[in-house]
Amino acid sequence: MNFLIIVTFLSLFSVDYLANNLQVIPQKMFLIPEAMAAAAMVVVVLSGISRRQLDMAPKYAIFLGWFLLTVTAGLILNHVDSLVAISGMRIYLKSLPFFLLPMVYTFSDKQIRVQLLWLLGLCLTQIPVTLYQRFVQYRGVLTGDPIGGTLGVNTSGVLSILLIFGIALLVGFYFKKLLKAWQAIPLALLLFIPTTLNETKVVLILFPFVIISPLFFAPNIAHRGRKLLLMSVVGSIFMVLFFIAYDVLQGEREGSLVERMKSGNMFSYMFKGTDKVGKFSELEVGRFDAIAFAVDKASNQGHSIFGVGIGNASPSNTDKLVGEYWKTYYWTVPEKNMASRVIWEMGYTGLLIYMGFFIFAFLDAKALARGDDFVAAFALGWTPVVLIMAGSFVYMQTFVITIFSHLFFFYAGHIAATRFRKKKQAYSETEHAKRHDPKRFAPQIDPRGTKKFKPMIG
Repeated sequence: MNFLIIVTFLSLFSVDYLANNLQVIPQKMFLIPEAMAAAAMVVVVLSGISRRQLDMAPKYAIFLGWFLLTVTAGLILNHVDSLVAISGMRIYLKSLPFFLLPMVYTFSDKQIRVQLLWLLGLCLTQIPVTLYQRFVQYRGVLTGDPIGGTLGVNTSGVLSILLIFGIALLVGFYFKKLLKAWQAIPLALLLFIPTTLNETKVVLILFPFVIISPLFFAPNIAHRGRKLLLMSVVGSIFMVLFFIAYDVLQGEREGSLVERMKSGNMFSYMFKGTDKVGKFSELEVGRFDAIAFAVDKASNQGHSIFGVGIGNASPSNTDKLVGEYWKTYYWTVPEKNMASRVIWEMGYTGLLIYMGFFIFAFLDAKALARGDDFVAAFALGWTPVVLIMAGSFVYMQTFVITIFSHLFFFYAGHIAATRFRKKKQAYSETEHAKRHDPKRFAPQIDPRGTKKFKPMIG
């Protein structure tokens, strides 16, 4: 089964780059990651039939049911064209097989470790590629946007956030003593290098968050104060390096990073004000502007509950797949970020479902992070990843980006299935103990009265 996962990783990190940047393979091959999802769905169906069970907690079954009901209601109520609906399913359902896969197949710690080593290797590969892009291929370009490594065209932000996720996992393994400081810190520095080359400014927020926040997600981290101090020092050094790199690469064009921060317009692309928005360029629409338009249009047209249907407010390179609402309201840029897209196409119901899913995923990871084993270390590093993915809904097209969608749903599924199995095993062991030692679990009488109580177990 690991072969399927590793081939998927390789396709996610290479196909877009080979097809669109280097143009050495046909562009249609960018569909390989989706073909891998289809293969995963075949495995899910066959394994589900064979095992006749799904290691899924009821809360996720309810989530999945409401999600599919919301999608169906939006399509039926708005009479969405079948081709447009299929296009929408490629956005919202393409990674569902990877979420279900760990629920029909138990990935061992050894298999997950191998997967993470492959991901680490693929992330480290971005260093020479981004150096080549920055100083050779795109030398003289006045922006870091094209510096996306092997992830494709203009994927600088995607690359930086992905590498931040890698650093989060390293921190989790360090805090749980599965990595030494001399191992985790140099690896984190290597992953940090490409973020300084493409100048993704959101790193200034995300990096401190992922190296500090895990300390507050697990109660049993040894030497908490010492590790907080070390992470603070390391984080400060990394931030200084980021400022220096930004000023060297962009200082002449935009001024120093400190000057931009003082000016107050460093993140002006988030909100430009709806009174300034025209119908000429999506660059005139800030990320919060797009959300405001989605809320206004969906509410005023009676689509606030189920939206206008998946795909119906989305663009496409093929005319037949362009949504009807996008044709009319293209100037509001419904696809600007995931939040605006979901409000348009699934309404507030869809947005609540996604937020509920993130809460479930976070709580499962936080619960597993209390342990001391390999999965606890992984879960601890995964907790900030879940929160960042939830926050990214207002920043980018989170689940439209296949590498985010596939990786997140696969490991969210792994965390969910692992916690379900652990709870099931604990319940089974308790029931077994009750049968073999009933006196231990029998109610007892308080000698001071008639109040019944059960002794504390474990």
